[in-house]
Amino acid sequence: MNRKKYLTLLLITVITAGRISLAAIINIPADYPSVQQGIDSSADGDTVLAQPDTYFEHINFNGRDITLASLFLTTGDTSYISSTVIDGENTGTVVTFSSGESASALLTGFTIQYGRADTGAGIHCNYGASPVISHNLIRFNMAEDSSGGAGGGIYCGNGSNPWITNNVITENESSIWFGGGGGGIFCHNNANPAIEFNSIILNEAGDGGGIYCFHAHPLIKGNEILDNNVEDYPIGEGGGIYCDYSNPSIVNNVIRGNTALGGYGGGLCLWNSSPSIRNNTVSGNWAQIYGGGFFIRYSTVTIINSIVWNNSAIVDNEIFSMNSTTVVTYSDVLGGWSGDGNINIYPIFRDSLNGDFHLEAVQCGDQNDSPCIDAGHPDSLDSDTDCLRGLGQPRADMGAYGGGGQASQPPGCQYVIGDANNSGGYNGLDVTFGVNYFKNGPPPPYECECVPGDTWYVAGDVNASCSYNGLDITYGVAYFKGSIGECNPCADCPPE
Repeated sequence: MNRKKYLTLLLITVITAGRISLAAIINIPADYPSVQQGIDSSADGDTVLAQPDTYFEHINFNGRDITLASLFLTTGDTSYISSTVIDGENTGTVVTFSSGESASALLTGFTIQYGRADTGAGIHCNYGASPVISHNLIRFNMAEDSSGGAGGGIYCGNGSNPWITNNVITENESSIWFGGGGGGIFCHNNANPAIEFNSIILNEAGDGGGIYCFHAHPLIKGNEILDNNVEDYPIGEGGGIYCDYSNPSIVNNVIRGNTALGGYGGGLCLWNSSPSIRNNTVSGNWAQIYGGGFFIRYSTVTIINSIVWNNSAIVDNEIFSMNSTTVVTYSDVLGGWSGDGNINIYPIFRDSLNGDFHLEAVQCGDQNDSPCIDAGHPDSLDSDTDCLRGLGQPRADMGAYGGGGQASQPPGCQYVIGDANNSGGYNGLDVTFGVNYFKNGPPPPYECECVPGDTWYVAGDVNASCSYNGLDITYGVAYFKGSIGECNPCADCPPE
């Protein structure tokens, strides 16, 4: 298990353990026959614990910062995820967070299925709600209305910053015929969720089969984004990820086998955006017209330490870039791409035909050493050096399983963790400053080039995500409420 994933689980465990020891446990169906009745009887800090069953209902947290969980929470047995089901019966949203729920609200260990709504058929997060959504199976949900629908699996809107981690989000749809967006996840209007370590597979939409971002800046990290499809009339865009007026951080993902029928950007479609794209593997995606791997228009895009290989389209198999500034460095691009450290050599995946995009390494019993080992930017390092993450020497590998380690940084990265307004300390004014910034207020006065070519507002990162986004606001609120013990900087750029 990689370090970030471990810390995610540890944090949830610590927070949850605190709830269980200090607050009530409401058992379903022993105490109440329905899950919603259990929620309605709860107070902040309580745990509503559901026994295995199929619950035909629509759940609303109604502003309560509680834990709603299956027996997965208490046992760690993943079989409880599939045997504890909340079923929306194809009418309405299955689970709703729209009353300011914070990171102290947790949904974990369920199958969420058969929702049908215009936005967020499976899970709907709105109006600043920022819960933790962890270890769920989210499937068979449909977002549709006359204009298309948004977020078959999960919808994040209007300043909502949930932490979406370790879920399987599969076979959801946002109407493919009416311009629907985000078959898996839809983010818009300053919703900046952290989307980490999920499997986002076989979802469909008009645009953004896996993930759709519009005026949103999420962290998209460590996910498998596989075999999603867009099929709009007349043009589907972004089989894996679609971004418009958005600046996400896209890190350590495998983006494979996604398709854009009749359209652009089989892997990623980027309009009017400035994403940071680091250590991703983008392979085997297809677009019917432009950009099998990437479609980039009116954007400023940085791609580093990545593998872009064996994608296909009528025009520009790997990267289509027009009216944009696209800087690609220390990456392996089929057919070649101008930029420092780039190569054009078969990356030698272990078993790409069966979905294994780890790099071959002789030290791990493979026949060959991939040319992408230790070929990332010389100032970026692997977080681990084993046969699953990071190979060879500490210098970062290219691709989804490299990078993330402590990097040497230029001098002058001196800051206080959380001090977004550069006042010399971290307090509630920094949270207020951040809220204002994400509502298009003035930016933080301090930024740092942690890894060469990657400059950002490093002081604002308090959850070690190596990005500054709305989740840092949610995390900060929880910290000042005492729900979280400490704040941590990006491992790539700790304060000197």
